[in-house]
Amino acid sequence: MLSNRFVMLLTTAVVLLFSLAACAQPVPDPTPTLEPTPTAVVMPLRPFQSQVSGILMSGVAPEAWDEFTAGTFMRDYDGGDRTALVHQVVGQDASAEEFLRLFASGVGLDVSEAMSETVSLDGRVWDIYQAEINGQATDVALARDGAFTFFVVMVSQPDEHDFLKEAVLLPALRSMSVP
Repeated sequence: MLSNRFVMLLTTAVVLLFSLAACAQPVPDPTPTLEPTPTAVVMPLRPFQSQVSGILMSGVAPEAWDEFTAGTFMRDYDGGDRTALVHQVVGQDASAEEFLRLFASGVGLDVSEAMSETVSLDGRVWDIYQAEINGQATDVALARDGAFTFFVVMVSQPDEHDFLKEAVLLPALRSMSVP
């Protein structure tokens, strides 16, 4: 049975993603499309610590992005950009599969149709689901590690997805922890 804390956390993540997608507008070319280079994909990142539902988590996020809510970073919310990185962690309340099922049904994501991959980063195995939701490239990454389920969502413009996956999402997955 799911706890009230878990349901509240999941509801918050779903509402945030829906609000991001609903407000998404084409950005009037303030930033050129970033292309990955064959040698390296680099974006300055900064460490953070946030407490969500009583659990202290740490990780990294882009240095220039603002923390919108605990564990949620946005590139330029005030300027209309809805590019975001959401970090969440829950305790023993639910499995990664339960969390994905509930989250996917909340945002209308058909997990069976989402492109998925499994990556092992620093000893933790992540399942990453990629789909387009309301015109936004969306990656949903889940991992179970001991007593915790880690959940990271990245929302971006489709033309920036590949760059941001390498420069932002994968480093976020590598660094996410419960100290």
